[in-house]
Amino acid sequence: MKSLVLGVCGLAIFLGLDSIQASQKLKSPSIEQLDLQDVTLEQALDQIMGISRKDDPTGVGLNISLIKDDLAPIQIDSRFSLQAKDVLYSDLLYAISKRLGLGYRIERHAIVIASGNKIGLPPPKTEGAVALSKKIKLDLELPGDVGDQ
Repeated sequence: MKSLVLGVCGLAIFLGLDSIQASQKLKSPSIEQLDLQDVTLEQALDQIMGISRKDDPTGVGLNISLIKDDLAPIQIDSRFSLQAKDVLYSDLLYAISKRLGLGYRIERHAIVIASGNKIGLPPPKTEGAVALSKKIKLDLELPGDVGDQ
């Protein structure tokens, strides 16, 4: 199991908790400018981790754990692109999970992402989450597909 680590107080912002400690952790619960271009799931999560670390004065960021055990190759290897402005972290993770057939749950110290068969997809926190999922451009052709020969 590969885990991508991103921090706990940022998790409180993701959850929408209104605590002084959480609000001091990340400067904002949203990403001002997002530009994911032709990335895999792991690459997208790495970029989200990097963005949240930059927004966290302590440099920790959010905490995300990806469980790859039950993921299909298309969920791991397909590439997608998404450009957006002022995106809530919660909307972004919902949109990616929805589009790739994943689910996630909030645990005490992490956001756990896994196959939608293993973990359900929680309802979107905002209407923007659903709209954002529709903006994700998927490239479903995998290496080794008939079209590659």
